[in-house]
Amino acid sequence: MLLPIAQAWYETNVPETLPRLARLRLLSPFLGTTSGAWLLLAAILMVFGLPIFLPYAISMTLTSLIGWLVWQQIGRSLGRRLVRSYMSEFSQQRRT
Repeated sequence: MLLPIAQAWYETNVPETLPRLARLRLLSPFLGTTSGAWLLLAAILMVFGLPIFLPYAISMTLTSLIGWLVWQQIGRSLGRRLVRSYMSEFSQQRRT
């Protein structure tokens, strides 16, 4: 669900196509995936017989860090596309 939303925005080249509601639509599947990864990692760590608090703390830390890095990369990818669209619009306006 996250990939089609980002792909649709990537293809349109219009910065106004990612308003607050669209950001929420982009963020909600990302948070769902991240929370699922958090629970999965915690369950995997519990298999090793760790006390119940420790796997959740470790998996929350790792998942938060990795999720933040992935979200930053998504933002950079969308931002680069935005800059390119502005540059192409500017160069087309100068030609005419």
